[in-house]
Amino acid sequence: MKNYITLEFDEILKQLADKAQSNIVKARYLALVPSLNEAEVIRRLDETTQAKRIIEQIGTPPLPTMTDLQKVIDLIAIDAILMPDQIAHVTSFLVSCRRIKAYLEKAKSTDIIIAWYGESINELSELEKEYCGKAGYATTHANTRSRSCLWKFYKAIRRCATAK
Repeated sequence: MKNYITLEFDEILKQLADKAQSNIVKARYLALVPSLNEAEVIRRLDETTQAKRIIEQIGTPPLPTMTDLQKVIDLIAIDAILMPDQIAHVTSFLVSCRRIKAYLEKAKSTDIIIAWYGESINELSELEKEYCGKAGYATTHANTRSRSCLWKFYKAIRRCATAK
């Protein structure tokens, strides 16, 4: 740990965490440790290089801030009724899933391997249709909609949150 401070690794982690789009990601960034496995380091450097190439060729990915999403997920898990602003967070997440998947689909044209990571993103289009109006906004009667649909959303989010 002393070497991390000497090398200012803690400062690098803080800078990285400041770029996080959610508190969960921020915690993951702060928990990062250097790898001594050469193959893993090479793989991660390659992924970083590929990501940089995609950004240079396709542009910045559509990543919104999702700071309160975990609170909404916790409410869904206990079958609570969501407030309109919380439904808006769900809607924002659903639209973001679709947009990032489309971004990575476009990135496939670059023949960069990590663009195929988008295949693992579930758009949750059924849930988006149910909770979003035509303009992409949460419908005012979303709380009266199917609880099973919200439960699918919760399970999908939990899969994403626990994926490594």
